[in-house]
Amino acid sequence: MALRKALLLIMCAAAGATISTSAQTTRGHTVPDARMKATVEDLPDGQTLFTVQNRSTQPITALAVEGTRTMLPPKKGSGRVVRYFDSVANLGHDSELGPYQSHTFIIFGKSPSPSEASRDVELKAALFADGTSYGDPAWVNKLEDGRKFLSHCLGNVSQRLNAALAAGEPSQTLVGELRQEETVQMKDAGSLDERVIANRVYETVIHYLSASFSENVPEENRIRVLLDQFRTQQAALAHALPAT
Repeated sequence: MALRKALLLIMCAAAGATISTSAQTTRGHTVPDARMKATVEDLPDGQTLFTVQNRSTQPITALAVEGTRTMLPPKKGSGRVVRYFDSVANLGHDSELGPYQSHTFIIFGKSPSPSEASRDVELKAALFADGTSYGDPAWVNKLEDGRKFLSHCLGNVSQRLNAALAAGEPSQTLVGELRQEETVQMKDAGSLDERVIANRVYETVIHYLSASFSENVPEENRIRVLLDQFRTQQAALAHALPAT
């Protein structure tokens, strides 16, 4: 159970927050695709929510949303945030959206407030279970590339875990080597998204192998549990990725 909770950290897009929905302002967001409907909610406490509803018969498996804030005069400056939803990459955390099911993103926090900055939110891309997609091809590729890189990282770590299992390598030694490999993966990553994925995969494994809750579990069993979870994750990714 502890490992399952830890694995949910991989590629999670947004932190949870307390949402007050009284007296909110709701506005529509045009999505030029009849398969989806989106709304923006500006809450009285300053938070902005973005909800995507599936209007198709095919489940939605991934979404990418971008929010931008631009300071109002006399202040200057702007900021950008990206939020992801992915029922394949976040297996066990995000669940695919069936017909008329919705997912809500917390896009902006309370500061700077709407009176200090304009706020814009846009649905950039969506992936459906039948292999079709919506959005800018660059953003569709971003979602698919994230899945590919996650599969790559899981494959590298699984290979290393199998070698450690065969050699009877102590967890303490393995953790040290994994930290070195993480540094290399982070350096070689081609984007911020890839660095985040690599960091979360390696840190999930290192945390599980090092944490006190696993001290009473034989080292061999710890590694086998990780490998079983990674095989399940990789199978889901392989099924969802486009054929090459």
